[in-house]
Amino acid sequence: FLVDVRRVGPDSVLSGASIVVAAPVDELTAEATRALRDHMILSAAILLVGIGIALVIARRITVSLRILTGQANDLRRLVLSDTNRVRSRISEIAELGKAMAAARQALRSFGLYVPREIVRAIVADGQFLDRSATRQDVTALFTDIKDFTSISERHSPEEVVAMLSAYFDVLNAEIVTHKGALIQFNGDSIFAIWNAPNADPEHVARGCACALALKQAIGTFNAGQRARGLPEFITRIGLHTGPVVVGSVGAEDRLQYTGMGDTINLASRLEGLNKDYGTT
Repeated sequence: FLVDVRRVGPDSVLSGASIVVAAPVDELTAEATRALRDHMILSAAILLVGIGIALVIARRITVSLRILTGQANDLRRLVLSDTNRVRSRISEIAELGKAMAAARQALRSFGLYVPREIVRAIVADGQFLDRSATRQDVTALFTDIKDFTSISERHSPEEVVAMLSAYFDVLNAEIVTHKGALIQFNGDSIFAIWNAPNADPEHVARGCACALALKQAIGTFNAGQRARGLPEFITRIGLHTGPVVVGSVGAEDRLQYTGMGDTINLASRLEGLNKDYGTT
């Protein structure tokens, strides 16, 4: 209650008396209290809606960032399968998604020209970024197609490229299956090694098994060539194992991962020696 006490003046019939007025506070402030309560309820509702909207936006941001994190980890492991590009109304996330898609495409293109094992080592822990090499035992394999020059002269460049690409697909599949690294295409020949860049204690057995598998796979490929009236690719294979210097060589701004030494040279010469013995 609000209470006010006043003395009656001498001019009044009630002179000398006191008048007391008392009134409940809530009757005086009822309208203001109702307005305050309504405003607080409205403010609380606006706050809750704002929190809900913030949570929805935060969740969308979190989901997008989680997807981008997964894609970044895939890039690090060199898993370059196609994925949907992250799209977002937040410009920074949209730009990051676009950049991630571009990086995946760049690495996929890069991996077409450099052995994937090398790319994975570069991306994972920065190996082979400078000119350096180590000496270790490897198994090296060389192949070459008999009379490929004559075959090229009898067919158009487009036909040669198509046949050679299909042939290399067969060889590459077998080398990958047997855990080898295809280091280089050189015209119609290939150069592959085992036990580098990734260690493989079974490199000798896998190299030998791959050579036999190549023989069988090329036979199947040639059967298809005959069926289409196309020339066979009689392939000579050379295989050797021993100590090799492996690493990155080249100019400052252009490096190549390769192997060098007598073991590599002998594997190449064994491939050529097939000509003298009429063997493959």
